[in-house]
Amino acid sequence: MDKLKELREKRAGLVAQAGAILDKADKENRGLSGEEEQQWDKLSAEIDQLSKDIVRRDTQQRSELELAASAGRQADLQMSGGSSRAARGEVRFLQPSEKVADYGRRDYKYEQFNLGKLCLVAAGENPANADLEHRILSGSSDVAGGFLIGDELSRQIWDMARAKAVVVRAGAQTFEMPSANFRIPKLTKDPTGTWKSEGSEMTDVGVEFSALEMRARTLTFWIEVSRELAQDAVGLDAALRSALAASAALELDRCALFGTGAAEQPMGLYSDVDVVKLPATAGAYWDDVSLSMKAIENGNLTPSGVLMSPRTHHILRILRDGEGRFMPFPKWLPAQVLVSKQISDTLGAGSNESIVVTGDFSHMLIGILSEFRIELLKEAAAKKYAFVFLAGMRCDVAIVKGEAFHILSNLSESWG
Repeated sequence: MDKLKELREKRAGLVAQAGAILDKADKENRGLSGEEEQQWDKLSAEIDQLSKDIVRRDTQQRSELELAASAGRQADLQMSGGSSRAARGEVRFLQPSEKVADYGRRDYKYEQFNLGKLCLVAAGENPANADLEHRILSGSSDVAGGFLIGDELSRQIWDMARAKAVVVRAGAQTFEMPSANFRIPKLTKDPTGTWKSEGSEMTDVGVEFSALEMRARTLTFWIEVSRELAQDAVGLDAALRSALAASAALELDRCALFGTGAAEQPMGLYSDVDVVKLPATAGAYWDDVSLSMKAIENGNLTPSGVLMSPRTHHILRILRDGEGRFMPFPKWLPAQVLVSKQISDTLGAGSNESIVVTGDFSHMLIGILSEFRIELLKEAAAKKYAFVFLAGMRCDVAIVKGEAFHILSNLSESWG
């Protein structure tokens, strides 16, 4: 198990390096330079090799577990501590450092696949060296006029989105949904151990389960590309992947935190009646955050992350002691103190308030369907000599245990 963890951590480090290359180019609104492409290719080769090693070792471990299960041992569905799975491997819950792509069936034709070229071919262009993209496109069109992207590439884009999503970095667990509608057992009343004397009856401890319903909802993206840019620019493939991943990450964060549960949105923490909200006290600062942590710890849970807006993070960064020196963040904070621009500063009655979310984010689940589709809209932007790609990805967010989270509300600038 330790070796598998070591391989995954090494792969996560390389993926972070590769992601940094794409992020830099994305921020500077350009394609990859020649040197960056060489670095990307080298990192991709190392990541692919590590992925093969991980899959090989994990397959061996799964075989051993299934052999033990067939001998009478049963595995429970775990919600923490590494790669979780049902007894027969139906569902695998992934920790933030793990990759969806590591556990799907490997389709090696996608190693040289270029999403940018595929979109250009679909738009009627004829990019060089696009034989693979022509073959894939010819076999992936659907009845609605779009084309399906294979699981291999879909998982890669989902992994890029997960790496950017703040709730995932805080500890939310991801899994591939086995179907569009899926039910997960939810423990609504914890078991209580009781002592008994010989010959006496056991006490009914009243353990209760309910069903947590998850349904794949469609998340869509509108991407407009000018024909001049598509024909002339280098790095369209990386730009499209990065744009899809960044958009998916932002929307996952927004829905996980503020989804209303209506209009096909998932239900987020802010709307969940089981999540306690406590108004902040002016000048309390870290005392308020500690009270949030205490509320979670009282439920025998361990906070894994604290999420806040950039404004709130700024307020806490510039706290000073009586001599004007900056005060360091307390050492008792969870390892993940994260900032998300999806946390608004315009909440509350005065429309100038924010929140701080503290939680054991392993009790937040993100279910995904790996396959997604892209539809080409040639007429939508034809007057601009551009075309539009309408992309759709399917997923859902669910809160397993509301008591695992706590929200500090009514944080105005006067809090600092």
